[in-house]
Amino acid sequence: MKLFTPRHVLLVTLLGGPLGGAMALAANYRAFNDPGNVFRTLGFGVVGTLLLMTVSVLLPENVPGAAIAIGIAFGCRILTEQLQGPQLIHHLGKGATPHSGWRVAGTGVAALLATLPMALLLAAILE
Repeated sequence: MKLFTPRHVLLVTLLGGPLGGAMALAANYRAFNDPGNVFRTLGFGVVGTLLLMTVSVLLPENVPGAAIAIGIAFGCRILTEQLQGPQLIHHLGKGATPHSGWRVAGTGVAALLATLPMALLLAAILE
């Protein structure tokens, strides 16, 4: 069993936004055989990404976007620790291993690519 650690979720979220963090959390839920939380988590990731995009359009230009992204990434890390911490510790102690850095980067890039259609849709709606 391969798992995303809280640090991995932070990195995936930095690369792929809230959807990336949700994808990593959902992958862990899939590994834990918890399908209800897989779909719920992905749904929250899509909604969170759309909300972030909407808010970012409305914010003044002098608001530092990097600070918001870093805050969201650390928030996703904390959320991972709160929601999955005991399960992660249990499974990692029983022989599960963390995903590789390549998998972390690939998940972040996949989330970024999945976010592009949402951005185009939101731009079309706001025009």
